[in-house]
Amino acid sequence: MGISTKKQTIKQSVLYEELKELKDDVFYKISYQSILKELNITYEDYVSMLYKNYGIFQPPEFFDKDNLSLLIDILKFYQQEELLNIIKKWGMYFEPQELMEWLEHYISITLSILSNHEVKLDSLEISLAGCNNPYEAFDFYCNLNIDEDYIYKKTTELFLNKKNIKPNDFNFYLLTQYIENCYERKILSQDILYESFYKKLYDIGLKNNFIKNNHKINNNYNFKNEYFKTFGIEKLPATKEELKKIYFSLLKKYHPDKNPSGLENTKKIIEAYTKLIEYYE
Repeated sequence: MGISTKKQTIKQSVLYEELKELKDDVFYKISYQSILKELNITYEDYVSMLYKNYGIFQPPEFFDKDNLSLLIDILKFYQQEELLNIIKKWGMYFEPQELMEWLEHYISITLSILSNHEVKLDSLEISLAGCNNPYEAFDFYCNLNIDEDYIYKKTTELFLNKKNIKPNDFNFYLLTQYIENCYERKILSQDILYESFYKKLYDIGLKNNFIKNNHKINNNYNFKNEYFKTFGIEKLPATKEELKKIYFSLLKKYHPDKNPSGLENTKKIIEAYTKLIEYYE
């Protein structure tokens, strides 16, 4: 009578444990030996596959937060569906469409937080008194009173909750890094995101005589027709959800990740959305 063997579960695999470590510590590194053991392939087969499919002649010695996407591609190539599902369950990978949803979510929640911020008059007065122009003063006020770390924490928690994903070190890093990259690539601009808030600070400063009448700031808040043109509409849609559908449709078409020549259009789309969404508040 033969000896029956129990099939190894995914949670008993070496790579599962390695990924779990990375999930909880973004500085953790996964060695390529773990990949070879998981996939039961030789180093030569591994090198050959990377070169043929990704043009990589010298394979990385380890995988971490900066090149996890390559590990995911490798797992896709070898059809490791169970591990890929685990990665998605932990929020260590998001499809491009999900990242676009995340960007919209970040914009909407940030605007809401800024809109509900109770302006501290003493701090605003000090900021305006100590700076040469209102823009510098408003930047200074925001540095003192707007906690960007809180905004990141709040927006990521809400987004992950919506996706039924438990927050961890890695998915927090991944989502915040995506927003930082959007800023760096000029896809997203803080000047645009904070423009209406600066207008609010300006009006409050003027009302309380913190600002002289000859101090003016540029205000694009009412350029609604230009934003309508960007969205290809003649009037505001009846609901915020309808506006979002148009936004996602345009973003899919022009986002630089899919359209290398679409950066300028993407900037206009995000600026228009940032302004038009406020009319529903």
